[in-house]
Amino acid sequence: MNAPSCHTELHALLDANHEFSLMHSDTTNHCPMALTALAEMGAEPHQLRAFFDFWESERAEPAALVEYDIGWGRWDAALGRLDAFPALLRVMEERVAARGVEDTVREALGSLPFSPGGGAFHPLIRLAFALRAGHDGEAAAGLAYYLSSYLRLPAGLDAHAPAASAEDGLASLSRAMSGWNSPDYWIHDRFDAVLADPRFAAALPGAPRTADWLDALARAALRVYWQTDNFTALHMVTATLALRDVLEHLPGLPAEDWRPALWQTFCVAYVSIGAPALEAEELPDAQPAWPLLLQRVLNVRNEHVIKLVYACQREFERSGDAFYHAAAARALWDAA
Repeated sequence: MNAPSCHTELHALLDANHEFSLMHSDTTNHCPMALTALAEMGAEPHQLRAFFDFWESERAEPAALVEYDIGWGRWDAALGRLDAFPALLRVMEERVAARGVEDTVREALGSLPFSPGGGAFHPLIRLAFALRAGHDGEAAAGLAYYLSSYLRLPAGLDAHAPAASAEDGLASLSRAMSGWNSPDYWIHDRFDAVLADPRFAAALPGAPRTADWLDALARAALRVYWQTDNFTALHMVTATLALRDVLEHLPGLPAEDWRPALWQTFCVAYVSIGAPALEAEELPDAQPAWPLLLQRVLNVRNEHVIKLVYACQREFERSGDAFYHAAAARALWDAA
């Protein structure tokens, strides 16, 4: 895959994206994430510009004005408030300019208990793309989004014995909560509803302690997505890759300390789609070769398909798991 930091056009478009609001039509601005994924998958400058022009004309809303000041580290009242994003963004931009991206990320993420699920995992994903692109403004935006959509996880969720494996833990949750449902439409509202359900805390196994816990969660996310073709499960796939990228770009982050929070949020997401029992996998017929899939995705305008195909390609390269190939092909077929 290409190194997106080498794309002058990508950086120019990421700069221009800061004229857009954090949100559009009640969901997040995916433009910078999709642009970076496209750049890594081989998009030429004119293809990046075409996607940006589409986003600007069809999806983007103007950025909100900064209405008040928030000092560094003084964001208690701003946590979980999307309207605080512009003010938090200015704080993060100033901190990045003064201290650099790495120190700012470490300080901001270390100031609170790790919680990757706010904003339906999008802040973590946006931050990971920013680190891969080497773009300071995007890193500041990812951190501001993390704080302004921060999801408070209740204390004591990791009180039970650890699951023997990720799949065993999900099986236990499925037995206890299969068929869970909520009238809420948005992912973050469904997450809140799961956390408010006392059955969840009672049924949640502790985080698996296997050495390959992140690989195991990535594999479990793929299984859930492959079986359900569910929109929330798609975010579980892209979020596990995002955390891997953040940890690889910033060595020394407390990955083991973060493991329980990722597991808890992963399980929240799983229950929010009904905690379906995982079935035996059946690999479909042979898929189009990766070069053909990557060629096709460069002209797609569905930001979630772009990010999923990108994640599947990255994880396929890492693991060789044919289901990533199949999931990418299915997503592109459905988007046609």
